[in-house]
Amino acid sequence: ITYNYITNEEEVRFEHRSCIDQIDHIQFVQNWYYDELKKQLYSQLAGIAPLQSIRDSEGRLRFFKPLFYQMYRGTKALKP
Repeated sequence: ITYNYITNEEEVRFEHRSCIDQIDHIQFVQNWYYDELKKQLYSQLAGIAPLQSIRDSEGRLRFFKPLFYQMYRGTKALKP
């Protein structure tokens, strides 16, 4: 919001920000279960995190920084 003191009017401008160009990798968090009775292995998605690569002044990769976490809650474990 900008205010013009001469005309006494406010101007509202919206800036749409997208972080999609900052995402280099996506990290998945999974829970794994093995059912002894059925002899099967199951996986359950617990969360995701888009990662941004952080580089030093020479362009070498230092580490990946999560932009945010999205965790999935309320799911129940598998019953044998």
